[in-house]
Amino acid sequence: MSQEDVLRRLEEVVAELRDDGWTVLVEPRAQALPSELGDLQPDFIATRATEVLVGEVASRTSVARERVNELARQVPRVRNARFVVYWLGDTAEEEPAVTAILKYVADASAVAVTSPPAGLLMAWSALEAAIARFAIGKALDERLRTPRQQLSALYSLGYVSESDHDRLIALWRTRSEIAHRAAMVKPSQSDIDFVLGIARRMATDRYVSVDQMVEWYLDNYKKLVAPSAEQAKSASQYKVEDLHQVLSTRFSGAAMLDIELAASLILEQADDSPRS
Repeated sequence: MSQEDVLRRLEEVVAELRDDGWTVLVEPRAQALPSELGDLQPDFIATRATEVLVGEVASRTSVARERVNELARQVPRVRNARFVVYWLGDTAEEEPAVTAILKYVADASAVAVTSPPAGLLMAWSALEAAIARFAIGKALDERLRTPRQQLSALYSLGYVSESDHDRLIALWRTRSEIAHRAAMVKPSQSDIDFVLGIARRMATDRYVSVDQMVEWYLDNYKKLVAPSAEQAKSASQYKVEDLHQVLSTRFSGAAMLDIELAASLILEQADDSPRS
């Protein structure tokens, strides 16, 4: 791994931490370091409320391990501090297999029955692999290496619905609380099912966003005729049912709530068009 790889991974880690509400100081100078660390300079120090995160991005060479081991011995002496290591090479280089993702989905569903926190962590493993596979299919910039970066890019390009994106970002924080702080958080079954549903549909390339459904319909059914004023109520009801049928048939993997929202947006555009 080159120094460029290290710096790129460090930038990714710092961006994710800041998104989660941490204040991050990269390569802190000696005067900014806790005295307990002596002359050891970590790659970054992050703070949030009373918490302190001392972090290192490292390859698995013997020299790197020696440095990591020394930091691991010293950081516990710092009040409210934890030491985390982000190993280079942990990011998958190959497209995750569909069968492996679906196996994780099934296992997570089973585990969630007895332990919702563990179920969410397993569901998240499936989700991250599914996002990586989905991003490859959309030919995203290869420099977007973390699942969170990929999700944000997919959303900005219209490949992920706004409601799904916002809910996943909120759940990302829940996942981080469980994984990194051993927080006593119990995710709901509906949240776990939501994550598993997204993972399953992305892995099998059946996920479709609201924007994509609206765009497809308008490209294929350009002659949208708005109802007359006296027939607006009955005609709009007919159009909603008709749109549901068309979209459900074309996008069998789409969530019903997304189909309903797409139908509403299509009708809004029809209502805004000139009346005949």
